[in-house]
Amino acid sequence: MTERLPRILVVLGFLFAGAGLRPAFPAPAGAPASGGLRIIVFGAHPDDPEIDAGGVAAKWAALGHKVKLVALTNGDI
Repeated sequence: MTERLPRILVVLGFLFAGAGLRPAFPAPAGAPASGGLRIIVFGAHPDDPEIDAGGVAAKWAALGHKVKLVALTNGDI
C-alpha cells in the first residue's frame, strides 16, 4: 500500500491539471499557440507512465494538449 501511495498522488495531480486548473501567471513565451497545456508524465521504469497515466494522457491529447510520456530508465538489468 505504501508503494502505491506516491503513484496515486502523482496521478491525482495530473487529474487536477487535466481538469483545467491553470496557474494565475501568464503563459511563457514558448507556450503552444493553441492555448493547450504542455504535459509531461514521468515514470521510473519503462511502461510506468503508460500504466499509471496512459488513459488520462490519451484524453488530454484528444483535447488538444501536448502530452509526453517519459521513462527515466531503459529497463536493462
